[in-house]
Amino acid sequence: MTQIQNHLDMLFVSPPPNSGAPRAALQTSGISSGDPEAKWSLWLSGNRNDMKNTLSSSAYSGDAKSFTLGGDYRITNDWVVGISISDDSTKLDTSFNQGHVNYDGQTFSAYVGGQINSWLRVSLSGGIADTKAKQSRIDPTLFTTVTGTQNIDRSFIQANAIASTWIDRWNLSAGLGYLHAKDSSKDFTESNGVQRAGQTNNFGQIQLGAKAAYWFDGIMPYVEITYLNDVERELPAVVIGQPSPSDDRDSFRIGVGANVFAKNGWFGGLAANTEQMRSDTRNTSVMLNLGLRF
Repeated sequence: MTQIQNHLDMLFVSPPPNSGAPRAALQTSGISSGDPEAKWSLWLSGNRNDMKNTLSSSAYSGDAKSFTLGGDYRITNDWVVGISISDDSTKLDTSFNQGHVNYDGQTFSAYVGGQINSWLRVSLSGGIADTKAKQSRIDPTLFTTVTGTQNIDRSFIQANAIASTWIDRWNLSAGLGYLHAKDSSKDFTESNGVQRAGQTNNFGQIQLGAKAAYWFDGIMPYVEITYLNDVERELPAVVIGQPSPSDDRDSFRIGVGANVFAKNGWFGGLAANTEQMRSDTRNTSVMLNLGLRF
């Protein structure tokens, strides 16, 4: 969802009113749509997220990598519809059980975005994912390695509204979004014959953010901050007697980046962000995007 939203941010960017240039991607002419009849765009995004949990009963560390290929069609000057497919891989060392878990999955998504007026735009995206988790751990009694493979189905949807205005070459924007996801993990049997029951987890999050960007004739560096509030989530179960995860439902995500728009239809960007104020977890990510209008 972050990769799709970042692409839409670039697609709907608008140079300062006094620059003499129309909106970069979705006008019938402009900076990133050199052909006045350009209606299509293809884009590629790569993301790496480093994560860590320090609570002894659920501690882990590792990284997640995802690559997304997408394309969209301009149905009017102000509206686009698109699809994307992603491949993701997550590798974690789960020190709480002296084990490891590798997640490998594919995600199919669809999205629509539109400019309501000169200062407000909206978007809606959603999709489904199929993931396989290969797990290993040390049996605390026999001190042997136990393995297992679990299948996980996921569905998700996100809605966003973003308002923006120009003050000279500064673009100031504020956004409100809501994300809902549902994970359904299947029953599986470990290598020692122990059966593990699947479960269903629901997650809902409100996102409220602000962003300041500066126009350098085709290059837009920016800083942003987003307040996250988990209005719906389920804490992981821990062994009786072990410390329980903190029910801290809110945090701040701080990010910096820059987007580039070329006159021949190419556009791209680099972004980095970190999430702060979670009691037990740390997340830092870097994302690279590249797209072409034609």
